Amino acid sequence: TSANAGQLQKYINSRWDAVQQIYETEHKGASAYYREVLAGCRKVCAVDIGWAGSGAVSLAALVRDVWHIPCEVFGLIAGTNTVYNAEPDAAEAFLQTEKLKSYMYSADHNRDLMKKHNPNKDYNVYWELLLASPTRTFSGFSYDKSTGRWGLEFGGYDQNIDGVADIQAGILDFVNDYCTHFDGFPYMLNISGRNAYAPMLIAASHEEAYLKQVANRFHLETGIN
Repeated sequence: TSANAGQLQKYINSRWDAVQQIYETEHKGASAYYREVLAGCRKVCAVDIGWAGSGAVSLAALVRDVWHIPCEVFGLIAGTNTVYNAEPDAAEAFLQTEKLKSYMYSADHNRDLMKKHNPNKDYNVYWELLLASPTRTFSGFSYDKSTGRWGLEFGGYDQNIDGVADIQAGILDFVNDYCTHFDGFPYMLNISGRNAYAPMLIAASHEEAYLKQVANRFHLETGIN
């Protein structure tokens, strides 16, 4: 709680050597994986839905400062934290230095959307559902010290995997129809972040009535292991 958060932080910091030891094997697996993936790359872009951009920023720090891989990592996210978050400006320094780019909204880009997007009403969860895949969740890296081989570990599936597959099929159908219709007009593929967010504005109207129906049908769950 807010009352004992300081004590918890001090305890974790005092035991940081133990924390690092626990994650040592996974850390070596991640290092081996990214050394292979980034081999020969000078600049790469890590794409994520959001919201603070911590994934790309953390990866950039590991690549640069810990693994010393000669590659620069930038981040592209769909949307940033909003005014409803405890740390709404967490990504600002990275946005200003262009280490991080936000497609749909940020404090200085489509700011009204940033004020509209409300994680307390599960907007984040609905976007995650929209961009989910019918695959198991990624849970970490493995590493065999004797062979030096790394591996990827996965957890469970979403509860409504068929529904997720239907959403993905619908997205691909729309993309195919759109590209077929505007074949020969490449400028029609320049879709703004505001236009990308527009369907959510409609879905979230009337006090999120439509989104609540989606939640009932899909049995939304977070933190799947």
